[in-house]
Formats: sequence, structure tokens, C-alpha cells
Amino acid sequence: MATAVGDRRTRTTAVRRVRVPQVARVARALPAASPYLRLEELRRRQREELEARLRELRESSVPTETVDVRDVEALTDNSSNSGVGAALVQITSRTLQGIESALRRLKTGTYGKCSECRGDIPEARLLAMPFAERCRDCQEMFDEGVLV
Repeated sequence: MATAVGDRRTRTTAVRRVRVPQVARVARALPAASPYLRLEELRRRQREELEARLRELRESSVPTETVDVRDVEALTDNSSNSGVGAALVQITSRTLQGIESALRRLKTGTYGKCSECRGDIPEARLLAMPFAERCRDCQEMFDEGVLV
């Protein structure tokens, strides 16, 4: 996608729309399944999502054509899109790591237990975020830097 503006020549890349990970929506769609099956399905979907995002990021970083651009904003848009794509890859990767960690906790019998206070993580939280490793209160303290 490119437009000619001015007479300076530079390269631009195609702009792609990206989707934010929707793990909670997917997790709620599988409520009847056992935690193991839900986590395995989420892991499969996150792997596919990560592969697709990496492919899109690689494709978007390759210049598509040379165009005339004098507008600094057009150049900034291209670098911003690459930054957003990289951030989404990082988020998807962290989500995948969280799911794999939850599968390990499930195997060791600690799934559903808060890693800080050792209390039970409420079912509703696990339905919304099956890879949660802390209860809501401990997670808030962790996010605020009270827990490390």
C-alpha cells in the first residue's frame, strides 16, 4: 500500500490490521471441557496465532515498493506498525508461556492454587484466564510491585 507524495524516494511497507489476543473469549467457549483439554486447545490456538503473527511481521518488514514520500508521518506509520506487530508477537508468546506453565501445574497438582498465598483461585477467574497463577488479590499486589 503506497501513495506518491512529493519527490523524495523511500520504501514503504504494507499496513496490516492486527487482532489482539482473545484468550478469555476462547476459554469461555470451552467451559465444559476439563482444564487439561481447555489448556491444550488454548495452547494449540496460541501457537497458530503466534506463527501467523510472526509470518505477518516478517512480511510487513519487507519493503513492497519504492514510492515518493515527503511526509514524515507516512514513514512513522510504517515503523509504528512494525512496533505494534512486534508487541503483539510478544504478548502472544507470553500467553503461550503462561498456558504451558499452567499445563505443568496441572500435572504437578498445583493448578488452581495461588502461587503466593496457596489459596484456591476462584473458578470464574480460571474460566476467564485459565493460565492464572495467582488469585486476584495476590495478582493486584504483584502488579503494584508489593509482591515479587
